[in-house]
Amino acid sequence: MKNKKKKTIGFLARGEDANLINNSFSGLDVGIQDEGKRTFATGNKFNSMPDQEYKESEKKEIIKLSPEFCGVGVNLKALWKKIKTFFKSG
Repeated sequence: MKNKKKKTIGFLARGEDANLINNSFSGLDVGIQDEGKRTFATGNKFNSMPDQEYKESEKKEIIKLSPEFCGVGVNLKALWKKIKTFFKSG
């Protein structure tokens, strides 16, 4: 039998009249799982990637928009890292 990965849940609302307001969820399978009655949720932010992975993904842009040449430039540092990773994995 294969090991099943347990899903991660930020909030599990099983009661009545739960108010989930302005929470941030990162790296979870489910941010809010509602099994109750009259749950109110607003202003919550969800990100499927863990915080560190999300921050790193923002840094890895190869093409950036900036006033360099017709508004488009190349981030050579990120491009070099992608090239090194490609050849190391192959």
